[in-house]
Amino acid sequence: MSGATWLVSYPRSGNTWARFAMMAALGDPDRADLEQLDGFARAVLDRGVIDHLMESDSGYLDDGETLALRAAFHEARFAGMSPSPIVKVHDKWQRVSNNGCLHPPAATHAAIYLIRDPRDVAISWAAFMARPIDWAIAFLSDPHAQVGQLRQRTTTTVPEYLGSWSDHVASWVDEAPYPVTVVRYEDMLCEPALCLGDMLNAAGYRVTPATLEHAVAASRFERLAALERDAGFRDRPDSAERFFRSGRAQAWRAVLSPEQADAIAQAHGPMMRRFGYLVDDDETSFHELAQEF
Repeated sequence: MSGATWLVSYPRSGNTWARFAMMAALGDPDRADLEQLDGFARAVLDRGVIDHLMESDSGYLDDGETLALRAAFHEARFAGMSPSPIVKVHDKWQRVSNNGCLHPPAATHAAIYLIRDPRDVAISWAAFMARPIDWAIAFLSDPHAQVGQLRQRTTTTVPEYLGSWSDHVASWVDEAPYPVTVVRYEDMLCEPALCLGDMLNAAGYRVTPATLEHAVAASRFERLAALERDAGFRDRPDSAERFFRSGRAQAWRAVLSPEQADAIAQAHGPMMRRFGYLVDDDETSFHELAQEF
């Protein structure tokens, strides 16, 4: 059990919720709070940390050079590390120069991929970024989508390279050369203890059923929202009114227009069907439900 376990998702797909639940299960659920989460399974994007270890100055690098530097950093930081540290990831899986990859096998124990209906991702991403929903829909279809700007030495983090929603999913579940456990956000809502156990098992940790249930109770959405309301949360950007906004499945049905829902289905239909987010009568059922709201 050496190397990192990458906890991967497209933004707004449950990564922070999963991190909190895993932290609670591996620690004291009764004392788990958002301040502790700041030190658990965070993405390693700090420019100063990377530059210090790699003796570099990433502010001068282009995309390809930045990716190669981060790949080398991951290997230097996580190869042989045991027990497996859990590390948050939003980047797609991708090759870098010299036929290496951003998240190298030598630095990897396993990967967990959290997937969520892209229609719900779109409305959550729009609210998080304080942008129109049509902007978020276009973002999810952009093959060059990224978070963070390149070559701004005043920024504290390096960019995250996402690509489109469909490309992001395919890169991890079809291209990564190591085990990838796929967990649907919607299944986490319905069977949280089972999904949490699967994620911890993939990372190489074993906990009792009682501990899983305790961790699930500690990480319920209402509690996380209350913790954020009472004490704030570092990961909430100024653009977002709340980090923990609603946490529901199929919230898109009350928000998206038929045209917006159809645009997402047209762009991502094959991958949505593959993971159960789109069925043959989905458009009909959407129009029927839209009349009820």
